[in-house]
Amino acid sequence: MNFLLLHLFMPSLLCRPSAEAFFEEEDYQSLHFQLPDSGDNLGQKCLQYSQFFCLTGTWFTRQQSNRPSRNQDFYVFLRLVRENYRKYNWFSFDERDQGQCCRFQTEVYMQHGQPKGLSPSQYFNSTVDFAPSQPKSLNFIGARFEPSMCANIISRVGFGRGRIQINGVHPGYIYLFPVIDSHTVHFFTYRHVTEELTFDWFKRNIVCRDQPWICQTQT
Repeated sequence: MNFLLLHLFMPSLLCRPSAEAFFEEEDYQSLHFQLPDSGDNLGQKCLQYSQFFCLTGTWFTRQQSNRPSRNQDFYVFLRLVRENYRKYNWFSFDERDQGQCCRFQTEVYMQHGQPKGLSPSQYFNSTVDFAPSQPKSLNFIGARFEPSMCANIISRVGFGRGRIQINGVHPGYIYLFPVIDSHTVHFFTYRHVTEELTFDWFKRNIVCRDQPWICQTQT
């Protein structure tokens, strides 16, 4: 939902509580994005490279195959991500890389892809597949409560398979995205955030504002 910065004039609108439960799911897969947020440590790093989003990887809880790890996996994935990280805003948060490539990205694969039985290409392709043929639901929110706004500021989101997991949220209060420009803010009701913050919405309003080619090719 896109609105002008109503909280400057109507703070009571943002302080309306509602209700939601926390869930856990054994079979869980989540494509994670970091939002540029000056009030969050990783968000500050993301803000150096994008005003919209930073891709951080895909997380799994279950083994995806019985494929054994191979010595060349690291180098194969390194080549893949080095050639493509800018296209997908998959920037490194390792200070030694200075936002470029590739310590952070390869560490994510070696910790969350290879041990789950995924080849470098399988993990990479599953992470950068934004096409609607692979339906994804909101299943992760990382946020911080901002008392001055009576709102939960979303710093991280994840989409995929499995029930939603929520961290750092003050129960009952509205969700806000960090302000992307000086005119609008995206907000979502606490009770209906999973219905309002869909992957399709996120792709059109966040991802493709920074990388328009994704909506032009992955439709």
